[in-house]
Amino acid sequence: MEFRHSYREAQSALEYSTVPGAGRTVYIGDMEPAILDKAEFDEQEERALVNAVKMGSEEEIRSCMEGIFARLESAPPSLNRYQIYLLEMFSALLKIMHAYGLEMEKVFSGNDNIVSVLGGLHTPEEMKRFYTESCVRISELIRRERVDSTKLLAENAKQYIAENYQREDLSVKELSSFLHVSATYFSTVFKRETGMSFVAYLTEVRLQQAVNLLNTTDDKTYVIAQKVGYPEPNYFSYVFKRKFGVSPSKYRSQK
Repeated sequence: MEFRHSYREAQSALEYSTVPGAGRTVYIGDMEPAILDKAEFDEQEERALVNAVKMGSEEEIRSCMEGIFARLESAPPSLNRYQIYLLEMFSALLKIMHAYGLEMEKVFSGNDNIVSVLGGLHTPEEMKRFYTESCVRISELIRRERVDSTKLLAENAKQYIAENYQREDLSVKELSSFLHVSATYFSTVFKRETGMSFVAYLTEVRLQQAVNLLNTTDDKTYVIAQKVGYPEPNYFSYVFKRKFGVSPSKYRSQK
């Protein structure tokens, strides 16, 4: 009469074998009582994982995942608790992906059916490998997204300068406001992407436009100065000479 109970316990033990790993003997009495409250993916662990994925190196991500699975292995929870823990961790990854607009196919090797992906994981080693590689991949895509976004920001800034260099009051504050970023962030990104500060780049654009006008028009130098954003002709001549070694009028006479 008790065979059926033994059979059910054996089935439960077989299910729990995914926790300690394949090839290890499992006694159901060792596993059932081990439903520990600390086997929860709490806020502190989520914050550590999110920070590692968003800002850490690959080594830091792998170290974080090693720590997570080492804790699970040192005090194995029940199977249900173990599954809930992993689902909570996966939910944290989905939040990151959503925040950065990352597509599931790019993260999970072309597979957007995450149920089938998770259902194919049967051992702790497989689970750790899956979560670790997923975190590394998400981190790589985030870095790529940042690079693309900073390049776009620099290109938009250059376009804005090309359309507004004639205005003497064009400033970092105005441009960063137009691009919806802080002035400090804009200045850092712009110099990294162009190799020049905002002021140096604006000056270069203005002087190149001045050269073009000197070569193609008969406008007076003070008129050209105003057209390229320098209301003060003497300052325009000073900046021009510092760049080209001669004054605007001398440059024109040498054509």
